Amino acid sequence: MNLMSNRTIGKSSIQLNVVVIGGSSGIGAAIVERFAEAGHKVLTTFFSNGMGITEIKKKHPQLIDFCFLDQGELESIEQFAIYASEWLKGISLERKKERRKEDNSFENNQSNDKEMNIEENDDEGEHMEEKVDVLINNAALGSATVIKYVDRKLSRNNSIPLTPLRRRAMEDEALLRVNSLGPLWITDALAEMMRGPHYVDPTLSPDFDHSMRPAHSFDRTKGDLHRDYSTIIFMGSVGGSTAVFPEYRASDLMSKAAVTYLSKHLAAEHAQSHIDVICLSPGATLTDMFRKSTLESCSDPQLFMSLMPKQRLIEPSEIAEAAFVLSTEKWARIFHGGVLDASLGLGVRPGLQTEISVDRLFYGSSR
Repeated sequence: MNLMSNRTIGKSSIQLNVVVIGGSSGIGAAIVERFAEAGHKVLTTFFSNGMGITEIKKKHPQLIDFCFLDQGELESIEQFAIYASEWLKGISLERKKERRKEDNSFENNQSNDKEMNIEENDDEGEHMEEKVDVLINNAALGSATVIKYVDRKLSRNNSIPLTPLRRRAMEDEALLRVNSLGPLWITDALAEMMRGPHYVDPTLSPDFDHSMRPAHSFDRTKGDLHRDYSTIIFMGSVGGSTAVFPEYRASDLMSKAAVTYLSKHLAAEHAQSHIDVICLSPGATLTDMFRKSTLESCSDPQLFMSLMPKQRLIEPSEIAEAAFVLSTEKWARIFHGGVLDASLGLGVRPGLQTEISVDRLFYGSSR
């Protein structure tokens, strides 16, 4: 099957344009791989782990693209938006060339070079402009990773006198800026690239020439082959989005609470538009970030995990599968505006970690 020519994956879905913010490791990497394995186009970002995303791209070189992004810096977000726009234009040209090949085949089975020259401003381009189908705001700092982030910032300007209070304040500011404002700014920057409230199904236009492209493209009569909406998923956290965990720093969980509100606010704005907004809030997931913030400071990691709900940690692939289903299944649109607890039950019983494990495993208390 030629994915570029008919934009179909399997029997019932189209090839989507997916943007995953923070896809070089952990949950983000699992999400990137899940979409690419299904044949979708993925643009993802990295901040410090360029090697990690390079290895992921090697598995699906034709489907995955990536670039640097510091979502705590507005200038970096603006550059990323330009990159994303060019990425979409590239996909659009590829697909138009493939469609033109198919459309010319019935005339003479061959097309000369002139016929194959696709102009960016042609009539078909206006109707078949590519959009972002899925945006997943996954990148974030944690209580431990924020230390390295601030160290990196300070290395560029070591003239700042640091008191303990100032250092903590810089870390708090970074957590709120990266985790809360970053997703807001990114979503704003990509808004015009999504199928928003003014999106019009091109096949419904009276000027659309149905004979000039394969019948299956954007055809409402083909059921699931038609997609006229975009999905935004914000990655929250059981801490902040669902429950309180006083063993972590307040600004970390404050930032996740803000992301949860942001998802609800945008869902309210788009209650009658073509954009679906969902917040997915994972619990204790086996990622490098969780290792650094929790397991590495734990005197008995195995005992800690045995005290967790279902006596285990969540795998990144499980969260990736949830994000994939929420983004690709039409029935999942009913979760628009929802904050989904994906914590194995830790959200409803946080004391399994906060009241039992903290004193005994982190501080050595014989409670």
